[in-house]
Amino acid sequence: MKLLRLTPIIALLIVGAAGSVVAGTPAMAAPPPNGCPAGYQLLSVRTLTAEGYMVPALVDSPTSGLKSFGQPGDGDGWVCGHQLGNQLTPFGLPVYNFIDNQLPAST
Repeated sequence: MKLLRLTPIIALLIVGAAGSVVAGTPAMAAPPPNGCPAGYQLLSVRTLTAEGYMVPALVDSPTSGLKSFGQPGDGDGWVCGHQLGNQLTPFGLPVYNFIDNQLPAST
């Protein structure tokens, strides 16, 4: 008789333990949809060049000799940028770390 009363409690404990194991497992990070790593934003080379930045065009160029992730730029007109704090360029715009947008996109 006691076993019949404890069975639902034991079942709930087993389900709860299994749920906490699943919840504790880290999920795989999804690949970026725009080719940029976390913390970077997709930026237009044309817009940045018009603002006075010269580096994004070099990063994006397949023939400049600069490499992102070990590969030359893909020439698609886009780069990833991460603003470096409150630093400013000599012409008063934010300083960025630029890389090409070549991380595999999510499908």
